[in-house]
Amino acid sequence: KFYREIPPPDLVIYLTAPLEITIARNANRGKYEPEDFVRLRHAQSSNLQFSKTTVYKINTDQPFEETLMEVKKAIWNAL
Repeated sequence: KFYREIPPPDLVIYLTAPLEITIARNANRGKYEPEDFVRLRHAQSSNLQFSKTTVYKINTDQPFEETLMEVKKAIWNAL
C-alpha cells in the first residue's frame, strides 16, 4: 500500500555495464558476491522499466570521467 502512494521519480539515472565488466568489478570490491548471484542480478536489472519517468541509460564501460560527465549532463537536462 505504501509503495503505491509514492510518486514516481522525476529522473532515473540507470547505470549499466556489460556482464564481464560487472563480474570483474565485483571481484575487486571489498564486499564480494558469488559470480552466479552477480549474473542473476545483472540479468534481472538489464531490462528495468520505468513509467512516467525520464530515464537516462548510461553505460559505465568507459573512463570514469566520461561516465561522470554523462551523469552531470543528464541531471542538467532534467532541470
